[in-house]
Amino acid sequence: MNDDTVLARIALAMRFSLFGVPVLVRPAFWMVAALLASPYLQAGEWPLVATWVAIVLVSVLVHELGHAWAMRALGRSPRIELWAMGGLTHWGEGPRISGWKRAVVSLAGPTAGFALALPIAIAARWGAFEPGSLAHTAVDQALLVNLFYGALNLLPILPLDGGHVMEVALTSIFGAQGPRLARYASIALAVIAALVAMTCSVPGLAFIALFAGLHSMRALGAPEGDGSIPARAPIDPAVERAIEDAWDAIRGGREDDAIAACDAILERTPDDEASAPLRARLLETIAWAHLEAGREREASGVARRMPARFRPSALLAARLLLAEGKHDEGMQALERAWQDTPGDLPGLVLAAAHVDARQPERAVVMLRSLRGARLSTNAHLTISAALFYAEHYEHALAVSELAWNRFHVATHAYNAACSCARLGRIAQGLDWLAIATNAGFDDVAKLETDDDLAPLRADPRWREVTSARSSPR
Repeated sequence: MNDDTVLARIALAMRFSLFGVPVLVRPAFWMVAALLASPYLQAGEWPLVATWVAIVLVSVLVHELGHAWAMRALGRSPRIELWAMGGLTHWGEGPRISGWKRAVVSLAGPTAGFALALPIAIAARWGAFEPGSLAHTAVDQALLVNLFYGALNLLPILPLDGGHVMEVALTSIFGAQGPRLARYASIALAVIAALVAMTCSVPGLAFIALFAGLHSMRALGAPEGDGSIPARAPIDPAVERAIEDAWDAIRGGREDDAIAACDAILERTPDDEASAPLRARLLETIAWAHLEAGREREASGVARRMPARFRPSALLAARLLLAEGKHDEGMQALERAWQDTPGDLPGLVLAAAHVDARQPERAVVMLRSLRGARLSTNAHLTISAALFYAEHYEHALAVSELAWNRFHVATHAYNAACSCARLGRIAQGLDWLAIATNAGFDDVAKLETDDDLAPLRADPRWREVTSARSSPR
């Protein structure tokens, strides 16, 4: 791979902040937006194609900003992601949000879009635009996009905004059964919408409806909740730090230190209902420490000590199934936990399971998903390293390339060079090494002694690449 190819991919992935809200625009968003302008593409009307894509970008951003501002007003720290199917606004950290406040957040997106459509409609009605001109077409396009996108999102089908409002309403009426009823209703309505769309010769709308229906079908296998957006239960700051230190110890291979620290807290924690959440969290941490140390039987025993009303997390339960040799059942549970549990840990556990099962391609597919894109740069490093040391060099290269495009961290480019060297792709490896050094990788000792780079050091271009190092950033 040469530098131009990598830089071209980077150019398509945009990261910026809008009114204090982080925004990520994925390459698939541009592709789908351009495909929606296919009549203009076929006619070679490039100014109209560019205008259409810009209007779609602004309209979807305004819609998602409506959600983001509502979330921020409720104390959350949202971020926006634009992808093939439109936009997503992630809740971020903050207090628990439940009931009709969630419905307000869902309705804020279409409301923002309709608010933008109002001045556009006025311009379309009273603006002095010459029929057929670029300005006239742009106004018509902007009005169409904002009205259609807002109306589409109000359909009572999950995961559309109207579906979330329906879920809140059903939860307020039927309690814990509300989310499941909303999913069944979404599937039925999605099928009806798809049939109507096909009858009216609107295949794009039929595809969106079927996609939403499949989303609800998959969600039926997920654990039920109370329909709220959870927040972490209050905990003493000193205990919080101790638990975080225990997890650091687990990640550092000091599992017994983590167990000792958690046991010490357990000894002084009352065995009553008020302390049950803390005890459950400590036992969960101890169980993970035993698992990481290869002591599956001890981990299962700790999990059985959970207080009444508490069970191991979905992720831990899935990992215990794998430890018990129930591979198919464990992998299915792990896939569900990966979709439903935030943070890096689910991805790391699932990727490790794929590597252990000699299915490295599934680890790559997992990272390429929308959920995989939310993993941190360190998680990408860990997964690429696991693939590399298992000698799955092709898949390690794919992960490093993906991580570089997402984070632009020099270490990812360096790891890509190592994978290329192991694969015997000298020219490609030197290209990646040049990217790494230009991005600030300047560990001279590692460059000269890393055995993985030995095939590259034998190439005449080696000195040219390594002597062009820039100062670290």
